[in-house]
Amino acid sequence: MTRIFIIGAGKGCKVLLEYLLPFSWIQILGVADCNPDALAAEMAQRAGLPFFVTDPIEALKTQDVDIVFELTGDEAIKNSLLTLPSRKFGVATGDAIHLFINAIVEAKEKDFLLKKHMEISLMIAQSKTVAQIFDTIVTGGMEITEMPVGSLALFDQEKEEFAIVAQKGLPEGLLHRDRYSIRPGGLTQFVLSNSKPTVIPDLKDDTVIEGGFLLNTGIRSLVAIPLVSEWELLGILYYDDIHPRTYPTYLVERLSQFATEAVIAIQKHKALAQVKQLSSRDPLTSLYNRSQLGVKLKEAILTADREEYGVALLICDLDRFKEVNAKFGHQYGDQVLKIMADRVAAAVKKENAGERAPLLFRSGADEMTVLLDNANHEKIVQKTTAIRKAVQDASAEAAFPLDISIGVALYPTECQSQDQMMTLANQSLMIAKKSDQKICIGSTESFKRSSHIDTLFEPIVDLEQNIVVGCEALSRDAHGRFSITDMFKQYAALGELAGIKISCFINQVQMAEALNLNRVFLNVDSALLSQCGWVQKPPNIEVVLEISESESLQDFEDYLKITKKWRDKGFKFAIDDFGAGFISLPFISKLDPDYIKIDRSVILQAVVSTQFRAFLKSIVGALQKDQSISIIAEGIEIEEELRVTREVGISLVQGFLLKEKGYPPFPGLEPHDHGAARPETTHSISTQG
Repeated sequence: MTRIFIIGAGKGCKVLLEYLLPFSWIQILGVADCNPDALAAEMAQRAGLPFFVTDPIEALKTQDVDIVFELTGDEAIKNSLLTLPSRKFGVATGDAIHLFINAIVEAKEKDFLLKKHMEISLMIAQSKTVAQIFDTIVTGGMEITEMPVGSLALFDQEKEEFAIVAQKGLPEGLLHRDRYSIRPGGLTQFVLSNSKPTVIPDLKDDTVIEGGFLLNTGIRSLVAIPLVSEWELLGILYYDDIHPRTYPTYLVERLSQFATEAVIAIQKHKALAQVKQLSSRDPLTSLYNRSQLGVKLKEAILTADREEYGVALLICDLDRFKEVNAKFGHQYGDQVLKIMADRVAAAVKKENAGERAPLLFRSGADEMTVLLDNANHEKIVQKTTAIRKAVQDASAEAAFPLDISIGVALYPTECQSQDQMMTLANQSLMIAKKSDQKICIGSTESFKRSSHIDTLFEPIVDLEQNIVVGCEALSRDAHGRFSITDMFKQYAALGELAGIKISCFINQVQMAEALNLNRVFLNVDSALLSQCGWVQKPPNIEVVLEISESESLQDFEDYLKITKKWRDKGFKFAIDDFGAGFISLPFISKLDPDYIKIDRSVILQAVVSTQFRAFLKSIVGALQKDQSISIIAEGIEIEEELRVTREVGISLVQGFLLKEKGYPPFPGLEPHDHGAARPETTHSISTQG
């Protein structure tokens, strides 16, 4: 604590009090002035400071002071202070007082700059795009420096010129120069050669650079900071003023920190662009990967609707590719795939300047997909024939007889949606592989979509981490006329239920693989598992087979043998509808399920009964002691059910409420902002009935 006593209550005292009073580490012991009506007397008394109208020297004898500010300029008082026998304090007069005030002003400005910088840094962190970051850096620096002009220019390495990407307040003479090169003797060259912040207090007085152009635009002073990473020039950050001014070192340092944040943003943006490139392209063939197929197909359909033409989807599968790998090895197989990609690309390349180039995708291990715009039947026949001939002609280069099967779907004459196109193209491919022609162009007669059953995905959410951890595939009537139970009864009456269930199951497995899901739950029964033993688990996907609790009571030992075969193939199991019927504890213990799904009826009972809620909590706690079992609550539709679910200790939930909250159906997608407009949270595919 610094103790201060002030002699003289004039204008200087008032200024001093304004600066000193806010500081907690300064204690003002009093103010002395022989004039009780002095300018600062009222201010001192209002601040609760002792005010002395007696001899200041006498007043000091009773005070334990560190510094005395003598503001009167009276030499007699000054000499008395300096010769006071008991003096243990310092005396500040004239220039010393000015230095002290300047130090305090600088401290306050630094504190203000730090707070503003923290606010602006938070805004930068919350920015969603690199453009927002650049705008915040420019406007934030202008705010803390109180400068009217700011801009950020990025350096284009290929063209060796700068492009202004963010600006505010640029004079009219600079606005048209959104791109500019490095001019010899100009400001940009000087800033880059300086390689550190360049400060020009007044361009009129500067003799180093040619500042005439800037002066003509009204700029008089500036700070320019090069944006440089460890290995390259990225750009320049400018702050300009229309008046001459000085720039304290601490202010320039603060602007340099903004420049550092700009460098980080640029590097992050470049890294994300590289990641995006890697994530959208197949590294072996350089074609688009499967994740891009849905995106590009959706865009193509929208364009086709707008311009009123057709879109064709060609799925091309290389025949006998497993034999290539088995005979020559996978490295040789990779070379064959490269040859195939090159030949297919050459066969479908655009023929006219105004034509859109076809898009090619590697959609499977030995499968490539072609997306043709402005397509009709004649064009499809021409392109598919050219593809097959090009691949066959590559047999000599591959040292193996190559051929290819092609399945085609056409929008909008045969399909009315993206999902229908994928379904029909795959169906066409299956027929093509079994035919001698190796090409099957889907038709409305042979491959008309029945629209009976759709598969929809419902998200399963981890409440603790607030992320989607998986999804359940649910069968639904595409037209919403019947419940799925009623629909299955109708198929059972027709003798087609087993086939429909198998079709649904296979489609759901294929969809999970096509959508790159990391975890999917599928409903099965013993008959289905017995008849689909040939189905293999897709790689890199956790497939969980849900067994109804009531079903598990039938053919106990036989069921366990079937489930063991599926578990040996990598599938996992869940007990579904737990608590809805008779709980088969022996079956649960022997099956050793990976998941137990609590039925909605159990949750509803826990909502209305606190006693049952406590009972359920104890059951959940007991089940969770086995760390290999995860508990999922199904059918959560309202907030009260969600609250009770949390209360009993269940963190994994699914149900209508989660879709309403904006969670997407597939893991890896970001949840939509609550309350914002959102797209459908289900993805559907029809099943032939």
